[in-house]
Amino acid sequence: MHIVAETLAVVDRPNPETGELEILMGQPLRNEWSNYFNFSGGEAEPGELLRPAAARELKEETGVDIPAEQLQELGKLVIYDLRPHKLRFGTVAIFGAHLDYDPPLTPKPDEFDCLWVNPKDRNILLNMPPDVPRWLPLVYREPFTPFICVKTVTIPAAATLLPACFCPVSNLSK
Repeated sequence: MHIVAETLAVVDRPNPETGELEILMGQPLRNEWSNYFNFSGGEAEPGELLRPAAARELKEETGVDIPAEQLQELGKLVIYDLRPHKLRFGTVAIFGAHLDYDPPLTPKPDEFDCLWVNPKDRNILLNMPPDVPRWLPLVYREPFTPFICVKTVTIPAAATLLPACFCPVSNLSK
């Protein structure tokens, strides 16, 4: 069993023309998630803290450079990946940032493509990993409350969330 610590970065900004909220989505070009839109992220390096890992992955994959201390911890996914070739357990720390500017996007060529999308776009929602539409609305609740979701991946590679998908927590850092 492989134990993982991963990150995702949910970044949004107002559309420069319409003012509507848009989120930065990416599409890996060479892995099992290449058919899906998802957020920038990945595994923390050995000894690397999760917040700096999220900032590093965001910059590596999209070119958007946000200092780690400006990323707010939003929630955690607890992952049970039960596929024989991936058998792993771990957490994905979800961080976020609201931008008031339109940063240039410079994704890694041949690895990642990215674009700003309206989160209400049904086509985008249908092309996200199956768990994302379940927890993404929690990011935009008012008032915001950190959350925890449990994600189980089985064969076929269908991600499911337990019915009680989130638990408000007072401090995720503890």
